[in-house]
Amino acid sequence: MTINRRIKSVFSYTVATLVLGGVFSLPAAAANLAAQAEIPFAFTIQDVTLPAGTYRVEIREAAGVLYLSTAKSGKLMFLTHPSGDQSNGGEAKLVFLKSGSQTALTEAFFSGGTRGFGLPTTLVEGQKTEVALVSPVTFTK
Repeated sequence: MTINRRIKSVFSYTVATLVLGGVFSLPAAAANLAAQAEIPFAFTIQDVTLPAGTYRVEIREAAGVLYLSTAKSGKLMFLTHPSGDQSNGGEAKLVFLKSGSQTALTEAFFSGGTRGFGLPTTLVEGQKTEVALVSPVTFTK
């Protein structure tokens, strides 16, 4: 075998290994889910206070990032953590915790999602309130 043929052979095996390795190491397709919610009260997410209103709620499932936006404002981004599962019957909803005069968004569940998404809060106990998420979203930003 000549040197040129050997180089071509090694090169071919290397390319094939890289291509196959790339294909088999791709993560499972993760959903990017969006819905709309009419939230009738002011609430906080982490250190951000938001007014009552209609919100577009999006999740980047693989990254665990939740986006909130309104027709008038920009998009806010929040990191989430896994929270429960879709054992709620696949009901799309936002879960809030109310304690005294404070209301915090603590979880989001999406239809078609594989799990819930939790948001950090300083509230430790209180009354839970749920707001339905509606698809499709009726406004864009």
